[in-house]
Amino acid sequence: MRVAIASDIHGNRHAFEAVIAAAQDAGVEELWCLGDLVGYGAEPDACVALAEAECAIILAGNHDLAVTGDLSLEEFSRGAALAAHWTQSVIDEARKFGLTTPIPGYPSIFIGAADVYPIEMVAAYSTFATLGTRTQPMAITRVEDSKGTVLWEPQPTRISVLSPEEAWLMVSVMKDVVQRGTAAGSVGGQIRFPAGGKTGTTNDGTDVWFIGYTSDLVAGVWMGFDKPQKIKANAQGGILAAPAWTAFMNETYRRKPAPRDWPMPPTIVTRQIDGTTNMLATPYCPSTVVGNEFFILGTDPVLPCDVHTTSTLYPDTSGIGGLVPRDTSRRFRDSAIFALPPRDTTRKVPRRDTIRPKIPPDTTGASS
Repeated sequence: MRVAIASDIHGNRHAFEAVIAAAQDAGVEELWCLGDLVGYGAEPDACVALAEAECAIILAGNHDLAVTGDLSLEEFSRGAALAAHWTQSVIDEARKFGLTTPIPGYPSIFIGAADVYPIEMVAAYSTFATLGTRTQPMAITRVEDSKGTVLWEPQPTRISVLSPEEAWLMVSVMKDVVQRGTAAGSVGGQIRFPAGGKTGTTNDGTDVWFIGYTSDLVAGVWMGFDKPQKIKANAQGGILAAPAWTAFMNETYRRKPAPRDWPMPPTIVTRQIDGTTNMLATPYCPSTVVGNEFFILGTDPVLPCDVHTTSTLYPDTSGIGGLVPRDTSRRFRDSAIFALPPRDTTRKVPRRDTIRPKIPPDTTGASS
């Protein structure tokens, strides 16, 4: 089995034989679909919906072969039309990022079904690390004589691919992968600096990837055999490749200052969104589906949620505040309406004396 680690510091690369051998990208190419849609002002989640719903004519699933389910003829036709449009757009986006290997025009490329060179993938991810500029890989950084005099030194070739706003949104998406996604345990929980990245795993476990970056360093790890075969049972990028990336990066930043975080461009805005409708949240939206999302100014939603309204929820009259869904269980509804503050267990209450005092009998003969 071969392990390829390609690293980049502003255009400098280490060349390995395995780095320039083609391997199935197994999911790390999903970012070209995301980048393409973000450029049109779409939310990053739109790519996932496109691949798993509209273009599910290919029954696209995860590496564990989980699929989206049956489709009607109408869904099939609609998905086929969208797939024909978006496949070429995603291929064009991949070319902008510097990928030169053949990419077939199938919807499955949305989730990483094409063969790519690891060195080109690492170079492509430099676009995110630099907030929009891709750097061409170089195997030789300079030539010196025996006295240390520089005889030749190439200048890095930098190509603008994304706007700073588009790239920042992509960084935000991939920081979530590290912090809460498939690399949370093997990367996010093991590093102490801001980083983004993406895991990749083929369906048959023949290729596993992790490509990640900070604001001053990009590195990628690919594992696989010369002749594709299953690496091991349950081979996943987050289990095999990501720990190697983490070890490499931790050793690197043990010897140099930690990288800075990416500054948010001034044209990025935050909006509170209902995750079930992707519209502006209102007081009627359940708190469990409301969250903050980032948008490029001008592409952010302007309409309030039209699903959660006064007709679908009723106000809480208990005095606690808030709204309760009509269709929730009675137990949930009662616990929401009649919720009491936490019991104070630190306050000592004196025990009540329940023994009645004895009254001596009346010996005077007087009656009451």
